[in-house]
Amino acid sequence: MGQYVGVKPQDIEYETCPYGKPALSPICGDRSLQFNMSHTDGLAVFAATRNRRIGVDVERMDREFKDRDEIAASYFSAQETDVYRSLPERDRVEGFFNCWTRKESFIKATGDGLTCPLESFQVTLRPGDQAKLLAVRSGRAEDWSMVSVDPLNGYKAAITAEATWELVDLGEFNDDPRWRPD
Repeated sequence: MGQYVGVKPQDIEYETCPYGKPALSPICGDRSLQFNMSHTDGLAVFAATRNRRIGVDVERMDREFKDRDEIAASYFSAQETDVYRSLPERDRVEGFFNCWTRKESFIKATGDGLTCPLESFQVTLRPGDQAKLLAVRSGRAEDWSMVSVDPLNGYKAAITAEATWELVDLGEFNDDPRWRPD
């Protein structure tokens, strides 16, 4: 973050928006930088852009996750639930996590968090289908772009941003000394 806004990492200050989304504090200067992050089981995913809302989610795809059918029935849209149930059993774990990470990344991008009902919008979820927001009750689906990322074997991530993708630069952070505070 410091590199993006020209501030030493230890001088970065954050504030929290009403539903928990982090943002740079005005003291950091450049308020055009929008970012989001997610972490699970030792893996973190970070996304940043300028002048566009952005959200990210990452999950470890636990094949032993017992409640996925009930969660799909309770929180996916009716169309998503139908697609999920139509998947062959071998594709259901990936289909579930495709849907879940895409939904989470969208509500994090909007900044509404879980105040946005998960059944009020629809995403693609079939393994192999391009990540996409298909419909949204309030707003226009075409105003948003999604990308699905498999950062490591057994993990699923999604990034959602306002408007169309002009450039997606996927990188990796491995405790590079350039990122340590002076």
